[in-house]
Amino acid sequence: MTVPLPLTFRRAGPADAVPLAELETACFSPAWSAAELTSHLASASWLAWLAEAGNEPVAYALFLALPGEVELLRVGVPPARRARGLATRLLARACDELVAAGRASVHLEVRPDNVAALALYRRLGFTLAGRRPRYYADGADALLLRRDATARHAPAGG
Repeated sequence: MTVPLPLTFRRAGPADAVPLAELETACFSPAWSAAELTSHLASASWLAWLAEAGNEPVAYALFLALPGEVELLRVGVPPARRARGLATRLLARACDELVAAGRASVHLEVRPDNVAALALYRRLGFTLAGRRPRYYADGADALLLRRDATARHAPAGG
């Protein structure tokens, strides 16, 4: 269920590495450290967006810029804040800004059994572009999804 929150969305940079690492740790294992994020975000090739409720970081997205396109590397919302539409709103904003900046497409890899992520990406206009057999360490395939600049997404609110 989407619960409207008074959110702000902004680009994140190296100075945001600590709160990004805290979100990363709440969402993933293994997680990228603040030092790794500082190094990555110092590069022009790495792009990050942060959603904040007041001054509290509540969601983030990390992208790698490639010529004309970007790869979504991570989107994270801590478990206690999931199912509120935060990832949808954040990614809709980030994708819109990336398109406005001239990026022709956004692509990503996702596990076929990650039903929630697949639903999120479909709402945002991502379509199946391929499959990487036995991509993950446990032998699972990766689905390759792509969102072209002309894709439309469901209204995200906020």
